[in-house]
Amino acid sequence: MCLSTVYKMTAKEPVLFCKNIQSVDVSPTDGKLTFTDILGIRYEALATIQKVDLIENVIEICETAE
Repeated sequence: MCLSTVYKMTAKEPVLFCKNIQSVDVSPTDGKLTFTDILGIRYEALATIQKVDLIENVIEICETAE
């Protein structure tokens, strides 16, 4: 099973946002990202995806202004 870890990128360093993510949804209306983990728990962020590393199972996001 390929599960990913999501990090919010900050000026100082990456900050862990959520782990064991199985799916990512992007809202077509506002661009909100919804990450769902293996237990079905949802994590939402108003952000853009900066990088997806499929080998290391890492997703990097950057928050956007509302």
